[in-house]
Amino acid sequence: MAKRTSSRGQTLVHLLLGILSVAGASAWSQEPQPPRTRPDLATQIDHIGDAEVQTVVRTGYFPNEQPAVYWHDPKWQIDLVLPTHDNEPFSLRIRSQAGPTSFVKLPERARQVNTIMLAADNKAILDADFDSESEGFVIIDLARGEVVDDVIATGSFFSPNRRFVLYDNWFSNWDDSVPRTYHLYDLLRTPKQNTCGYDEITDRKHEQLGDYLRGIQVFPPKPRGAQCSVDDPSDGNLASNFTWASDSSKIVFADYKSNTMSLVLVTMPTGTTDTPRTFVYRLKGPEDICARKAETGQPECDSYLIRSISWDGNVVRFEPQSPLHVGTALANEFRIPIGKFTPLDQ
Repeated sequence: MAKRTSSRGQTLVHLLLGILSVAGASAWSQEPQPPRTRPDLATQIDHIGDAEVQTVVRTGYFPNEQPAVYWHDPKWQIDLVLPTHDNEPFSLRIRSQAGPTSFVKLPERARQVNTIMLAADNKAILDADFDSESEGFVIIDLARGEVVDDVIATGSFFSPNRRFVLYDNWFSNWDDSVPRTYHLYDLLRTPKQNTCGYDEITDRKHEQLGDYLRGIQVFPPKPRGAQCSVDDPSDGNLASNFTWASDSSKIVFADYKSNTMSLVLVTMPTGTTDTPRTFVYRLKGPEDICARKAETGQPECDSYLIRSISWDGNVVRFEPQSPLHVGTALANEFRIPIGKFTPLDQ
């Protein structure tokens, strides 16, 4: 004779089954991650619009301490899936309310993933470390569930609308013969369209996407017919204070070279066939913080002479680290309309 279950036991069983049924039906239920036997890097949670984003708190390159990171919004839920073994590549789990769940294996050289962001054109962009010497970003097509591109970069500055990435193309920390040049990547363009040159000796058919030739070079200027990198690596060309306009239409940054400080303005393309344009304004007279660095108590011209750069409509506001004398008064900031910047293509 079968043993009868008490009414209290039946109620408990039904309750548990109901909870499991709801959890299994949830479109956004979390799948278990592999057990961890090591400490994770610290993470932080931010809110971007209607999205919740968990990112790594950057303290260095520690791939063995990779934590889970994600982007969750009402339309897309994108989660980093940790591998079972340390030598396996990461994957992304992509879930959309409009379609099934898909998994995308990331490039093997993306060894530490710091941030996942929803980008333009239903793409995701990942800020990653490729090894202890180089960083980069990976682009994923969410609708097709595949990797579009991965680019090595030293410092990536993502536009607020996450369509553009401006980055330093210098990624050989051990090789000072490689000059620093600044490139722009447009997520609405294909990888081949985001290429500033080809190796005319080994790639005459223009079929390869070399790491050094990725993106559209916006600074310093590249003479017509030249390869991407044309700068003198022994002369610095170090930039800082990268500041996007809130509408992602332009970015400004400081460039200091040969004891001279300039502001560089790059305007973004609107369509997919037009190109970015670069403008330069050399700090001079009362604004020349390099010539007047003694007033700040600093021995050299460097980025620490600038406290901040910001936008006020079409005016660039630049604040020196210490007030500078202008006539008989002290100036805490200088305002430069973008009309005073000189186009590099003229």
